[in-house]
Amino acid sequence: MGQSLWLRSLSAGAGIAAIAAAAAPAAAQSHRFHDDHVLGTSLDLVAVGGEGSALVAMAAARAEIARLDRILSGWRDDSELSALNRRVADGAAIPVSDELFAVLAAAERWRDASDGMFDGRRAPAGSATPGAVVLDPAARTVTRPDGLRFDLDGVAKGWIVDAAVAAARRAAPDLAGLMVDIGGDVRCWGSGPAGGCWRIGVASAGRMDETAPAAAVLTIAGKAVASSGSAGRGGHILSPADGRPAERLHAATVVAGSTADADALATAFPLLPPGPG
Repeated sequence: MGQSLWLRSLSAGAGIAAIAAAAAPAAAQSHRFHDDHVLGTSLDLVAVGGEGSALVAMAAARAEIARLDRILSGWRDDSELSALNRRVADGAAIPVSDELFAVLAAAERWRDASDGMFDGRRAPAGSATPGAVVLDPAARTVTRPDGLRFDLDGVAKGWIVDAAVAAARRAAPDLAGLMVDIGGDVRCWGSGPAGGCWRIGVASAGRMDETAPAAAVLTIAGKAVASSGSAGRGGHILSPADGRPAERLHAATVVAGSTADADALATAFPLLPPGPG
């Protein structure tokens, strides 16, 4: 992609929201919520429907995000993932929760599919390679070399976005539409605030302020969007070769059926030449 692109808000206070609401009469009532300090970034939620249902949906999304953060966070000492990383492996099969196993399996699947450009493993100190990992779905166990750590940031946030949308829909089934955005990982479902599809603004990485014009607008129905890779923010992507921040990056904006997949692909694509990507 010739220009570094990032998801951004195109309507004040909306997060990464439906910009159609600002341009056309609303077909249904919509409610917007914003929380700071969520997974180290911010949460924006737009619910299309009644106010009571919107409040229930937001509460359910918040609760699910908090629950999964206690399982999947690599930044919390008290998370299940951190406990797994601290545990002496000794070649033992370690039981883990359903959620942690599912995200580990997703990370391993994308590691294979991307030829290692997406990699949720971190090699032990002094080792050139991360070593072998065995996931047993029947027993729900993980076997790893001693010292190997898992870094699931490139897929876990997207996974949590998907789970938050699912939790909100279960709690408020009468909603007509829903959008959840955590730090630019976006999942849309149902009708946007103006009816029909959601419209997601994508801004140039060099113009990340709220007044910058959109470089592109994506029309999304039941999909997820994630972006990654720019000179300004590229330091958060680590090279699988040495674990250091990647210095030369392309940019990628990915539309996928799940936010977890979009998140993983947006992490891998900037490390690939444009053709293979």
